[in-house]
Amino acid sequence: MLETHRHLLIVHRAAIVEDLLVEDVLTELRSDFIIDQHDSELVESERTSRSRAEQLLDLLPTKGYKAFQAFYNCLLEKYEHLAKLLEGGLSESHDGPLHAVNNNLTSEGPMTEAHKELLISKRVDIVEDLLVDDVLAQLFAKYVFDSNDKELIRSEKTSKRQAEKLLDLLVTRGDQAFEHFLSALREPYPHLAELLQEQKDPGRSRFPSVLASESQEIVESKLLEGGVPKQPQVFTQRPRERHNLRTALRSLKDRDAWVVLHGMAGCGKTVLAADALRSGSLLDETFPGGVVWMQVGPVDRQRLLMKMQNLCTRLDEDKHTPVPRNLEEARERLQTLFREQHPKTLLVLDDLWSAHDARFFDIRARVLVTTRDVSIADRIEVMRCPVSVTEGLNSNQCMDILSQWTNMHMTELPREADNIIEECNGHPLVISIIGALLRDHPQRWLHYYTLLRNHKLRKFKSKFAYQYPNLSEAIAMSIENLKNDLRNKFHDFVIFDSSIKVPISVFCLLWDMEKEDVEDIMAELIDKSLVKTTQCADSPHGPLGYAIHNLQLNYMLENCDDIEARHRRLVECYKKACKRGDFSSLDDDGYVYWNLVHHMLEAKQQGKAIQLLTNLAWVTRKLEVSGPADIINDYIKVDKLIEEEEKDEFKNLKDFYNFVRTNAHMFASRPIPDIVQTALSEPGDNDVYKQAKEEALKRSKQSRHYVDWCNKESESAQSLEMTVKPHDGTIHCCVFSSDGKTILSSSSDGKAKVWEAMSGKVLHCLEDHDDIVICCAFNYDNTKVLTTSHDRTVKIWKLGVQHELKLTYEGHKQDIHCAAFSPTGKEVISCSADTTIRIWNCDTGVTSVVCKGHSEVVRWCCFSSDGLKIASGSDDQTVKIWETATGKCLVTTDKHDRFVSYCCFERDDSLVYASSATVIRIWNSDSGESCGSIEMAEEVLAFALSPVEHKIAVALSDATVQLWDSVTKEQLNVFHGHKSWVHTVNFSPDGTQLVSGSADATIK
Repeated sequence: MLETHRHLLIVHRAAIVEDLLVEDVLTELRSDFIIDQHDSELVESERTSRSRAEQLLDLLPTKGYKAFQAFYNCLLEKYEHLAKLLEGGLSESHDGPLHAVNNNLTSEGPMTEAHKELLISKRVDIVEDLLVDDVLAQLFAKYVFDSNDKELIRSEKTSKRQAEKLLDLLVTRGDQAFEHFLSALREPYPHLAELLQEQKDPGRSRFPSVLASESQEIVESKLLEGGVPKQPQVFTQRPRERHNLRTALRSLKDRDAWVVLHGMAGCGKTVLAADALRSGSLLDETFPGGVVWMQVGPVDRQRLLMKMQNLCTRLDEDKHTPVPRNLEEARERLQTLFREQHPKTLLVLDDLWSAHDARFFDIRARVLVTTRDVSIADRIEVMRCPVSVTEGLNSNQCMDILSQWTNMHMTELPREADNIIEECNGHPLVISIIGALLRDHPQRWLHYYTLLRNHKLRKFKSKFAYQYPNLSEAIAMSIENLKNDLRNKFHDFVIFDSSIKVPISVFCLLWDMEKEDVEDIMAELIDKSLVKTTQCADSPHGPLGYAIHNLQLNYMLENCDDIEARHRRLVECYKKACKRGDFSSLDDDGYVYWNLVHHMLEAKQQGKAIQLLTNLAWVTRKLEVSGPADIINDYIKVDKLIEEEEKDEFKNLKDFYNFVRTNAHMFASRPIPDIVQTALSEPGDNDVYKQAKEEALKRSKQSRHYVDWCNKESESAQSLEMTVKPHDGTIHCCVFSSDGKTILSSSSDGKAKVWEAMSGKVLHCLEDHDDIVICCAFNYDNTKVLTTSHDRTVKIWKLGVQHELKLTYEGHKQDIHCAAFSPTGKEVISCSADTTIRIWNCDTGVTSVVCKGHSEVVRWCCFSSDGLKIASGSDDQTVKIWETATGKCLVTTDKHDRFVSYCCFERDDSLVYASSATVIRIWNSDSGESCGSIEMAEEVLAFALSPVEHKIAVALSDATVQLWDSVTKEQLNVFHGHKSWVHTVNFSPDGTQLVSGSADATIK
């Protein structure tokens, strides 16, 4: 390539990289033989659009003088403004405004060799400790890195690789970048900042960090000498916890104190402690005398003495000194040894159980303790630094462990992997035990998940070195060692869901104790890592509630034989607390109105639960406190327990259920409407109406007036099952999940929500878009959803107990109108006002195919049922059928009268239905021939084809949903209820239900 052309590409690199989507030019460059298949794969392997453009620009100068002209021709067709940049000579090379912008500090001059050398020499220490999220925000604010740099750094899989990528980029920036990095380190990592501020002294460190492998060998040798356990064969990084522990350990540099690492059974305290010690700088600077590891465990006095005698023998340089004869003598000997022979050595007491045992290690030394009981050192007059270990790993860490055990890539793990992680809340021991079992029995994913869900903890036997033979015994040790009275109170947690934080007032009622006494009991259980608590947002000093880990609950469900009686006792306690046996008179304690029906059902008091749910006073109070979703779930639970032949006897239960769910959108609003007045609109033979009228007559004597609708029908012919209002704006899209249990909706409020189809209870609120969310969809197994917005992005979310944003796709240049998963769930199709349809990988975001041919905005796109074809509808008034694999246009229909707003394939993919204005036209998907049309009286905004019958549901601008026979073209039904345009309608998977969303912000 000519030097002039090379220079132009360098000068205008920033502008080209900012705007260019390489997919738009790769095909042409390959057809001109400028780049080959290998080059194309190299470019597409980059993770972001900017890095792909940069890779292409790096390749072009190596491809000969024709490469510039070919690239220019590609730009001239699709990026005219970029082509103009390359037209001029060198005189224009400094005029562009983009060239004058320098956000990466290179204009400050290159980084000095001294600073580069310092970053290289301290690289191991920095990479070992640094979590990039702690410094990225400040470096971004100081223009050291841009958004593309941040994306590149975060795309790395592990914390260490992220830190390495950050350092690789940092040395390419100006010298001022070093100072900004140093400033960013000072608060979260003062020890790293101190390292970089010191002058280089090669002789200072006994663990030289320049040769990383050599340094690590020295560290491992020192730890092995001290008895520190080796890293497990299967291991995952816990960078945040490791950083917290190392920070605490560094505080022991100039003082004798205890670091108490505490957490529940099996949370990984021992592995974390050993991992934190694998740091050359930590050992060199804080514990130059090394580390001595002692495993304690639940031991008697004689066994403890033996362990302390062995420790004295290990530490004493004089091997002829007699061993101590008792515990007190052993304590004094250890104190002398650490003072005289090992003053800067760390003593690790692993799995210390008893405060009584702890006092024998009050030896004025530097001590790290791992324990389940954080209060274990309270009676020792020593400085203490508690460090809490989280009970569970995050999803990626769990997947990493399962991946290593099963020798499968994380993306290949089955859905049961997510289910197992959710069921055990990511508990490290459970994940490791199940992973080890799966190594020998790789087909048993569902089996082990079922065992876990059914509380069969005894079945999970450890396949690796662990002090307890099975999971149940590991959990039992903490519980069964409690004193009888405390253990009995802890067993009361068996009646509470582990996901619910139970207010302290409930335990005051259940145990008949004062608040202060309950707080003391809970404090003891919290110290022993058996109970967790959260704080009120508006009261930082008062606990919101208490809960236990799911595994502890499972253990008690498996082993307690009086669960029903404990539920019954709580119900009786609430009954005694209410006035005249009226549960609606109870104060709202944050628990009873949400959970009383559940406890009645668990206590086998089904009759009482039905009485409660058919009492208008209770229903009114519960709706005021908890809203409609929770009580709808109560009705569903009770209905499932009633035998089919008995349901006529409980017609009043159905009356109340229908009353609540059809008015749910009003009952969810605040202030809530007068429920008695609302109930007076029910049919006259309805028990809800009868109770409401009786209550209205009582209140009328207190000068309160109600209106009774006299000419209403006695029987409701309404086919409406439920109305909900989960959003604060126009509903643009709502779809059923493939199992029909949940619904995904999106709105002009910028949010998408996943909620229960039967109750309207919101399960997930997906918030990350900057504009209206116009479209949303589930994948085939409901583990992922996508959301599409006018902010020009498509976001992929992973659903579980919590939701997680996995990917943001930014391949389009203008508003995106629609996106959908392929039938396999591996690819996504999206269409935009930029006139293109793009097919891309939902895991990587890499675009594989770009379909071009429409001349106007593309409003809608969808896959055929086999995923081999794509249909799209556009403002150019046509429908096009595309080949998925190549993006080749197979069919273009005749023009509609106006723009095409919606299209979809019939079940067998032979026909395509498309709407425009007031007409739905039907086209042959192979030939593009017209096969008829359905005429409407109003504008068609959306439609859906039944998955099981020849029916089509149509959403119209007159606020109705109409049902038509797609074969006979006859109208079958009209559904009224919405008050404004209906923008979306979809069938349930079995074709028995419809869901519709409107500009009135309701979903029916």
